[in-house]
Amino acid sequence: MYWSKKQNISVNEKVDSLLGKNAHCEGTIETEGTFRVDGQFKGTLRAKGDLIVGEGARVEAEIEGRNVLIAGEVRGRVTAAGKLELTATGKLYGELEAARLLVEEGAIFQGNCKTVEDAPASRADSFVLTQPEIKAPSETA
Repeated sequence: MYWSKKQNISVNEKVDSLLGKNAHCEGTIETEGTFRVDGQFKGTLRAKGDLIVGEGARVEAEIEGRNVLIAGEVRGRVTAAGKLELTATGKLYGELEAARLLVEEGAIFQGNCKTVEDAPASRADSFVLTQPEIKAPSETA
């Protein structure tokens, strides 16, 4: 569980996977549960559960998760199906899409923001393209 210094912010009771403070990783990580990054990561992170970027972590990635909490630094695109929390120590440089957004005083956000009713947990699974109905122009006599 992640706890903010300013207030009690809990994302999930249990962390299923962890990238530790002294770890450096590059690539794609996909997980079913909650994932926490305390080290450095570059690439793509997809969690069906919650995703936590701990204080001091540095992430340059495309991130997708149910709820996302950022207390470290993130550069890239972040998609949260539920809530995105940017704590007072958090820094986000890039784009975000979330159903709900919470930004604490002191946080840094530079980029574009889109809040939606139900942000997709996985963009590939959620988009359905439909053909718009096209009507021929009415003929005039």
